[in-house]
Amino acid sequence: MHDGLRPALHEAGGVVPFMKAMAGGGTVGGIGHEKFNTLWNRQENEDWLKDQFRAVSPNMHEWIPSNQIQAIVDKAKTSHEGPNWIDLHNELRSPTSHVIFHPAASSHEAPDGTLVLHGHVGAIYLGSTPQIKAQGTFHDELRETFLSAPDVATAVEGLKTVMKKWVWDGSPLPKPLSGALKDSMGRPIDAQALMADRSAHFTDMHTMFDALKAKYGQKRPGK
Repeated sequence: MHDGLRPALHEAGGVVPFMKAMAGGGTVGGIGHEKFNTLWNRQENEDWLKDQFRAVSPNMHEWIPSNQIQAIVDKAKTSHEGPNWIDLHNELRSPTSHVIFHPAASSHEAPDGTLVLHGHVGAIYLGSTPQIKAQGTFHDELRETFLSAPDVATAVEGLKTVMKKWVWDGSPLPKPLSGALKDSMGRPIDAQALMADRSAHFTDMHTMFDALKAKYGQKRPGK
């Protein structure tokens, strides 16, 4: 199963070191960069590798989507910034429960006139139903921003811009929240507490982007 990927990842010590080996021209378990590209183009292999990458930090949202593993490896292979791309991909994550969209980016009005927020899957629910309207568009913007970036610093700044456009910063809501909304743990939502929580986590996201830009976007690997 998985065309030898499972033992190769075991030999490498996990998906992140495996990605670095592929970008660095190494061979692990008989798999080198060319074979990796062939294997990635089989859907079951792509899906399995994405699951392995997500499992590094469970319940987190990857700001460079996990289906960009091959693109990240290619950037790391051809760029002077090398494995910094892979480390950025691995570390640029936020808890999915924090990725609630700004009402202006994605929301709807309930029949009683209250506001229903949307976000990343796993962030906010109406009853037991995840509210994820426009999640696909959000992910598309992240992918397009990453793919068009010529270097790590530009990628981080672009992705931060997408984050600021989409993620609610805890600013006042245009109308009361629906009483049927629940958080990622299935608990009823208190609007004032949620606003304070979103404000704090929006600041945390800013700090994370800026810290990773400084860490990986302004130096060569090993410097």
